[in-house]
Amino acid sequence: MVDEYDKYKILLSHMVEHETEHVSEFYEIAEKVKELGSVEAQKAILDGIKHINNAVENFQKALKIVKEENL
Repeated sequence: MVDEYDKYKILLSHMVEHETEHVSEFYEIAEKVKELGSVEAQKAILDGIKHINNAVENFQKALKIVKEENL
């Protein structure tokens, strides 16, 4: 049986992986909109990627803390 803390470890781990996959997709979209002539849209997407990467770093920190605290 998975206890509540294990559930959150699994969820955090999944979110890190999931968001990382989205970043790859967003890079592809950024390149495509640039090819279509919208450098401004590309810049906005790249800015969004920075925010996602920051969030992923925080999720990773949280996961590491939870694991270290053996919760």
